[in-house]
Amino acid sequence: PFDVIVSRAFSTLADFIQGSGRMLGPGGCLLAMKGKLPDTELAALPAGWRAAGVHVIHVPMLDAERHAVLLQPAEK
Repeated sequence: PFDVIVSRAFSTLADFIQGSGRMLGPGGCLLAMKGKLPDTELAALPAGWRAAGVHVIHVPMLDAERHAVLLQPAEK
């Protein structure tokens, strides 16, 4: 099991969770690198998962949106 799994331009958040979530160890998280804020994807997270944080990333000399979405299993 892994503590952190990172993806960049891989898939929807739901597909990332479905494909990678089972490989997390206890207390682990998924980190998805996204362009525009994925509001629709955040609203469609699978049951048992939550967005623990969404962080804006500023890339020098790039005039485009970038976000990091931290996903964790929901508290039981």
